[in-house]
Amino acid sequence: MTTDSEAAAAVDATDDEESAPEMPMLQVDDLLPAFRAATPILCLAGQGPLDEAAAMMLAQLLGKHGLNARVESASTLSTQNLFRLETNGAAVICLSYLDASSLAHMRYAVRRLRRKAPKATILLGCWTLERSAEEVREGAKADLLASSLREAVCQCLDAARAIPEETTMVRTAIVA
Repeated sequence: MTTDSEAAAAVDATDDEESAPEMPMLQVDDLLPAFRAATPILCLAGQGPLDEAAAMMLAQLLGKHGLNARVESASTLSTQNLFRLETNGAAVICLSYLDASSLAHMRYAVRRLRRKAPKATILLGCWTLERSAEEVREGAKADLLASSLREAVCQCLDAARAIPEETTMVRTAIVA
């Protein structure tokens, strides 16, 4: 879990706020079996404490929409710690990067996570994307890419639905 007490306090302070009305709150019956585990989504910080804070915000938003997630710090991606990382039950792994300039670092992290959790979908969250999203996604070899927390939540909701409805990505494109 995270060790950043300020980030944890900021996340806890928003617990009383309402979730976005156009984004659904999924119930257990709405979820695919892979998303019914205790924490089917693993949010990992890419490089530092700000990435960890963004990962914490994503995890909280996912929780507000019925998807449990856990957060791990950037140190988890080190060779020693990645070996100990528990990925059982993780259907989606979200890598959080505020600085998306190091495509090589992202590609290396994705490759190592694929070896550790070959069945998991890897979502790359690049919160300050300055290049083409498709170029970054392909370059990093990620399954999905989101450039905002909202987009990441929508992609996770779409992946978790047992019965696909109108996708939240379509709604996001219409609203945006």
